[in-house]
Amino acid sequence: MGAYRAEYRLLARDDAPERWIATAGRVHFLGGQAVRLVGIVRDITARKRAETALAESEARFRTLANTLPALIFLTGAGGTLWVNDRFADYTGLPPARLLGEGWRAVIHPEERDSAGLPPPGDPVDAATVAAEWRFRRADGVWRWHLVRSSPVPGPAGGTLQWVGAAVDIQDLVEAREALAASSLEIERANAELERRVAERTASLAEANARLAAEIREKEAAQAQLIQAQKLEALGSLTSGIAHDFNNIIAAIAGGFQVVERRARDPRLIEVARHGVRAAERGGLLVKQLLAFARQQVLAPRAVDLAALMEEAEPLLARSLGPGVALSVECPPGLPPVQVDPVQLETALINLAVNARDAMEGRGRATLSIRLSPAEDPQRPPEMEDRPAVALTFADEGCGISPDLLERVLEPFFTTKEPGRGTGLGLAMVHGFARQSGGALRIESRQGEGTRVTLWLPLAEGPDAAAKADEAGAPIRSSPGLCVLLVDDDAAVRGVTAAQLQDLGFRVIEADGAEAALARLRAEPAIAVLLTDVVMPGRDGAMLAAEARAMRPGLPVLFMTGHADRQRLEGEMILDKPFTYEGLARALGEVLDRH
Repeated sequence: MGAYRAEYRLLARDDAPERWIATAGRVHFLGGQAVRLVGIVRDITARKRAETALAESEARFRTLANTLPALIFLTGAGGTLWVNDRFADYTGLPPARLLGEGWRAVIHPEERDSAGLPPPGDPVDAATVAAEWRFRRADGVWRWHLVRSSPVPGPAGGTLQWVGAAVDIQDLVEAREALAASSLEIERANAELERRVAERTASLAEANARLAAEIREKEAAQAQLIQAQKLEALGSLTSGIAHDFNNIIAAIAGGFQVVERRARDPRLIEVARHGVRAAERGGLLVKQLLAFARQQVLAPRAVDLAALMEEAEPLLARSLGPGVALSVECPPGLPPVQVDPVQLETALINLAVNARDAMEGRGRATLSIRLSPAEDPQRPPEMEDRPAVALTFADEGCGISPDLLERVLEPFFTTKEPGRGTGLGLAMVHGFARQSGGALRIESRQGEGTRVTLWLPLAEGPDAAAKADEAGAPIRSSPGLCVLLVDDDAAVRGVTAAQLQDLGFRVIEADGAEAALARLRAEPAIAVLLTDVVMPGRDGAMLAAEARAMRPGLPVLFMTGHADRQRLEGEMILDKPFTYEGLARALGEVLDRH
């Protein structure tokens, strides 16, 4: 008895497809002869066709896999089941060396531990597994590959196998790294650009700030130039008319003084006094104009401020009025200052009047005096390192707004209502300070008050204090002498002659240099020459030179409304308009010198 198994094809009739038959069974023998056959016959045409289709499919897959420019592999439960020819050619290993776990030998060590796929039998994930690994080429060079693996589902629904492909992306990785490096370089370049832009912006901002400061300085300089031009124009106008005005005022004031002394009618005396005061105000106005234009005639000397304040405090109190309390703070031992005391007193009176008007006659005013050494932080720059004294006049008035504060030193500018101010007070004080070698600053807050500070230079020389003490000494006059009076203005000459006669002098008049020299030759009794400075033809200085040539040692007293004093340096000068007493003191002093 023997078993048998066979598969064979049955030919069909006509065009019918052939059929595959599978048979299996046993043959029973008796006496060496087959007596019986027992078995089964099955039609396996469908299975054969499926196997043929599978073989053809695998052949096509292998052909396709070997054709593609990629490393194709198939993995299962035992590791790698199959690789394509390109895989073996690329790595330089025979296919058998790559099966199972052998394929890991061509994976870079850094990716080797992480390289792998889920084991077969796991549920199929819809997503394809993708990773980037480095494979070792046959020449030993590591190159990056993009590995993509997809699950092959089994009949039970799990993963039967994995089929994957690795594509060389070395050029792409290098390009990506180059791009990353380029991006980093771009970021660095951007950062550097931003830094440079920031530096340039800061530099431009700094340059802009410097330019703005220069523009402000230029505008300030232009404003100062315009102000200087205004001063020059006003100075030219003022100096041009000052002489004539002072001559007129001198004649008026002198005439009223003569009337006041000679009249017996009280009403006439009172009228004369009013005339004298009006003339004095006119003379003060001319002096204010000259002070603002810095062309007033100053007589600076060493002045003891403590002594000056004792004399000036009553005048300041009267200027402020009964409703304003005045406090004067003058520490003892202050060194003397080099200044014209009369003009300083006038400047302080102007400040007092302004303070009174700002407080509307009610409040408190303070005049504080202090030493201002070179290191004083409050000193204005124009004082440089010269030692000085600072006088600060403060009030509790309404204050001045910032926009008006910039203009208060302009000539004829006033914040007062019409009729209460000329606009020359502060301008005169400022001009006096600058002409005296000092400075002026104004601080003001609306509703709080105003502070005006004058810086005045100290008197120089070891005998400054002694000179300050001697300045107020009385001057001896010597009436009864013959005076040669020379002035081209008949009115001034006539009034001055009357004043001299009232002082007891014998007067000989002349209207110019020629007449004066003729009188001098004819009158040996002439003891002193009193002459105007500005006259037609030969002026007073030329007349004095010729007179002294004729009469060596002849005392000369110059009188002037406004003249260039450089030519008269060292001479005695009497400013017009002058008072009866001023004339007497000046004649006495010039006679005492001789």
